[in-house]
Amino acid sequence: MSFWQEAAASIFRPAAYAEFARQRARRALRYLVLIALPLALVGALRVGLGAGAAAGAAARAVAAGPDFRLTGGVLEFDAPQPYPVTVQGQQIGLVDTTGATDESYLEGRDNFFLFLRDRAVVTSGAERRTMLYSDLTDMTGVASRADLARFLAGLASWAWLAGLVWLAGSLAAKAGAALLLASLVTIVASARNRAVGWAASWGIACHALTLPLLLGFTRVLAGAAIRLFGLLYWGTAVVYAVAGVSTLGPAAPDPGKDATGL
Repeated sequence: MSFWQEAAASIFRPAAYAEFARQRARRALRYLVLIALPLALVGALRVGLGAGAAAGAAARAVAAGPDFRLTGGVLEFDAPQPYPVTVQGQQIGLVDTTGATDESYLEGRDNFFLFLRDRAVVTSGAERRTMLYSDLTDMTGVASRADLARFLAGLASWAWLAGLVWLAGSLAAKAGAALLLASLVTIVASARNRAVGWAASWGIACHALTLPLLLGFTRVLAGAAIRLFGLLYWGTAVVYAVAGVSTLGPAAPDPGKDATGL
């Protein structure tokens, strides 16, 4: 059975799951990677291009902005303050080395930078991180506006690495989803007294994710925001997984039990 025949059977021919349950675990994993790859590649491309564009825009904004220096771990900024930092018309940060602004300014601001006299603070969700300028200079060599512009431009040229990390993480997440689904298959099969081992549960789970992954790929390509898509994704996967269990033969009777089950 070719890959495309296997994918079609995973969606339109539930009886094929008996065959999928007999596949080697490695072949089922290869199938899962191939069916998940289009969605992972689209996500990786978006992340890589987005990271490159953001770093490039930040580099241009720094190069065109006010001059500054880091001297002895202290920021010297050549512009009236507080100074809003904007990228593509959106404010992403604020510079104030005068002491008139403190970290309370970050309350309610997400993905925002605050540049103070001796440190920079960034928010990401509920998390807040602080970087001392002295540490920044030691790690990156950035000590002036020109240094920072070059550093950001360098990051833009390495944006493809962010895409690769996303690609690997996306495929690993799909394998994790298959493992979770395989556990469910094992539980359902045991409850229905069906013959199933770990490899069979894994084969069924990898193929049960076919339609959910194709739906996810279509949603991303169309740029559609579907409410409760996660529920649709997992609901579809569970339906196919349970249908796959139904194709398995009954478990062999336990020779240690008599006809009454005792």
